[in-house]
Amino acid sequence: MPIEETEVQDLPSLVNAVLNIARDLPRERFLWFRGHARENYSLIPSIMREGKSAEEIFDREERLLTRFRQRSLAYWPEGYPQNHWEHLFVMQHYGFPTRLLDWSENLFVAMHFALTGENIQADSPPTLWCLDPIEWNRSTPVLSEYGDTIQVLTTTSEEAEAYRPTTNKKRDLPLNFHPAATGAWLVFTPIGAG
Repeated sequence: MPIEETEVQDLPSLVNAVLNIARDLPRERFLWFRGHARENYSLIPSIMREGKSAEEIFDREERLLTRFRQRSLAYWPEGYPQNHWEHLFVMQHYGFPTRLLDWSENLFVAMHFALTGENIQADSPPTLWCLDPIEWNRSTPVLSEYGDTIQVLTTTSEEAEAYRPTTNKKRDLPLNFHPAATGAWLVFTPIGAG
């Protein structure tokens, strides 16, 4: 998938740029957004930013998940799903290092992160990433065989099994999916080993 860059100077031109992108999408498609305070930020999940091997990353994730579950159990609302994915989503929300990149379905939420981040630099303008998650999933080799039937996955999707925390199956390319138990504007891309 090619990356296209568009520079905007104000809110109306940003909205128009996004509307132009969305206008070219098929009717059932939508966009996800991620904002950063500087343009030279790499889309790399926090647990992978130290250059560790895949084995070290998955080992660290498993240790963090175990400790998180041990210490957070008393704080979970009764009836809330207790599974690896839900724990990983909450860990991401509270700033633990994870393999997740969080995106928003709301342009203005992503814009907030781009304009209020702690890493704002005068020589590096804020950046807003825009992603068609369905096209991304369809272009991923492990899913491309499904053609137009692939949409955004959920954590209960069989195809997401290879990305599940603590699994022995490891995939290199990220997939895009919604947490199964939420209707939130927050969505995730879990990254594999590559």
